[in-house]
Amino acid sequence: MKFKSDEERTPVHRIVEETFPHLLGIFNRLVQIVNPPLEVAELIKLICKIFWSSIYLGGVEEPFSSETQMEWCLEMLFLEIPKQLFDPNVFNSWMILFLNVLERPVPLEGQPADPELRKSWGWWKVKKWTVHILNRLYTRFGDLKLQNPENRAFAQMFQKNFAGKIWSAT
Repeated sequence: MKFKSDEERTPVHRIVEETFPHLLGIFNRLVQIVNPPLEVAELIKLICKIFWSSIYLGGVEEPFSSETQMEWCLEMLFLEIPKQLFDPNVFNSWMILFLNVLERPVPLEGQPADPELRKSWGWWKVKKWTVHILNRLYTRFGDLKLQNPENRAFAQMFQKNFAGKIWSAT
């Protein structure tokens, strides 16, 4: 397992820095659409996948296998979120949108009757990616004992403002 250096992650950090403000604005506008068509679900899913990739770019080139508790703990230590998200206003904006998506009922129109087909339907995929993101953030910042000094204030803000909301929404 090889860890990525800060220098290797710099291009990704720059891309996030330049694109996330635009993605947040697009995400916000998409979430506000009343009776959105399925194409909106595909766009929201894409934004969720981009966000997921940014919080998963952390310190390793390949994900840990999670076969042991030690590997899981190491994975948590190397999860990194973009520096822009440490700004409470920016982070709050993203979290409000993710919680909105999670709490919003899935449209009935166009939803496949077959439960197996629903798994691949756009709106359920959006829910899945939203849960992935919120679960990753919750497992990373929901326990103050796992925090290093640089992340402690952020984790306290996360716990105070979002941990309970995530727990009750899922």
